[in-house]
Amino acid sequence: MVALTAAPLAVALVRQVRLRCYHAVAYWVALTMVSIFGTMAADAVHVALGVP
Repeated sequence: MVALTAAPLAVALVRQVRLRCYHAVAYWVALTMVSIFGTMAADAVHVALGVP
C-alpha cells in the first residue's frame, strides 16, 4: 500500500514546488499526502520489522 501512495505524493510535491504563487488547494493536498505517506511508511516499518 505504501507504494500506491508514493506516486500521488510525488505528483503533489512536484506541483507544489513548481507553482509560482501560493495555492491553498495544492498546499493542502501536498500536506495531506505527506502525512498519509508518512503514516503508512511508519506503519509498514512497525509491522514488517517489529519496530515499536
